Amino acid sequence: MNKVKKISTILIIFMLLLSNFNAVKVKANTVSDNGQGIVMYSKMFLGIPYLNGGITPAGFDCSGFVQYVYAHFGVNLPRTTYDQVNVGTRISKADLKPGDIVFFGSESNVYHDGIYIGGGRFIHSPRSGQLIRIEYLKYMDFYTGVRITGK
Repeated sequence: MNKVKKISTILIIFMLLLSNFNAVKVKANTVSDNGQGIVMYSKMFLGIPYLNGGITPAGFDCSGFVQYVYAHFGVNLPRTTYDQVNVGTRISKADLKPGDIVFFGSESNVYHDGIYIGGGRFIHSPRSGQLIRIEYLKYMDFYTGVRITGK
């Protein structure tokens, strides 16, 4: 009986410790207040391969990656780039803040998105055969930024 109590106690302690190591979501008044948290979380996926239609860490396409990162912070974005660009408040390149979503192309052809990380750079899942990486905005056809201000 004493051995069973010891094992039970160890198991309970282990479960409590394990629950403390779960990902902690940073609380903020709005998503835009949590830009650095979004950036830090998105960087955890550097090196994950591009996968057309991908929405999990097994592989992401560009909008699947953005959707997945924002979902971690309680924001349910639409699935595609074409729909994501219509959520939140549009902002200029000069007004970008870390955590904002950046879109590329034109009004009639928004073809790519990623997450602004500051310093003129963004993180994204580029295209087939490539990995999630950080690049400078100046090498892409910037269209608009979007700031998500809701919870």
